[in-house]
Amino acid sequence: MLYFFRGAEGYLKEQEIKKAREKLEDPEFCYQEYWEWTNDILEFVSTVSFLGDRKICVLHFFPDQDVFSKANFRDDVDVYIVTAEIPDTRKSSVKEILKKCITKDFDKISEEMMMKCIEKRLSSRFGFSKVEISAAKEELKRAFHPYLIELTYDLNAVILHVDMIGYAGNLESNTIQAFALESTSLKAYKLSNMMLDQDYSCLDFAKCLLVEQGESPILVISVMLFQIRVCYKASLYEKENYLSLIGIRNFQLYSGFRRYPVGVYAKLHHLLQDAVNWIKRGEKNTVAVVLETIMSCLLIERGEEIC
Repeated sequence: MLYFFRGAEGYLKEQEIKKAREKLEDPEFCYQEYWEWTNDILEFVSTVSFLGDRKICVLHFFPDQDVFSKANFRDDVDVYIVTAEIPDTRKSSVKEILKKCITKDFDKISEEMMMKCIEKRLSSRFGFSKVEISAAKEELKRAFHPYLIELTYDLNAVILHVDMIGYAGNLESNTIQAFALESTSLKAYKLSNMMLDQDYSCLDFAKCLLVEQGESPILVISVMLFQIRVCYKASLYEKENYLSLIGIRNFQLYSGFRRYPVGVYAKLHHLLQDAVNWIKRGEKNTVAVVLETIMSCLLIERGEEIC
């Protein structure tokens, strides 16, 4: 059988393949993984197992070679194509392979399911009581919210950080936040959303990121520029399929993007692009550029003109 596992949730893909691998009598000889194309793949999937066992071949890429699309797969061989990338469906070889595949989607789980996983692990592995977990639930939600919006995080990352909290031995706020999922891009994403919400505490948050935490000004302002560009493009469409039209996923888009007209996003984009250029040229203090730009953006959102 030929399987195509698509989607961003790598952990769930791993678990399904792990279950299949555990059923093999001799995985050492009947299980292979490949990260790039080699003719060894065809040899492995076309030969009979020495012990008469099933064979499993895992491809961590989409094999769009013509020779693979025309291959005949043995009934006792399972081939898993495991990738989050979308193959080029314009290619005839890709179309042919997809026709043969059983396609399964492994998308990110909901916040509710994520919290159930976290609560179960804290309880069963680390012995925290329901009362302790319930008291820390909102803090845990905030700490692991990045999983829901950042493509690079899967349940492997969630489990790793939950275990760090568990080994710390308590569910106090400081402990949870110390092991929260966080990255510069996520912090900048949060900053841009605070700015779009006209939350003036975003200025203090920006100072904290740039001065106290030492985050890169050019990276922070570039992520904000990307978010505004996405909002601008989405606001051009009235149709519900705007996400596919501009090539993004829903967690990459500010949920209240309809709040502002296209003209406002155009002005915000112009300001942020200027800020990026100033920082690249080294014409102004980089931290000051970010803070001044955010303040100017807030004024534009309120309908005020800036000099």
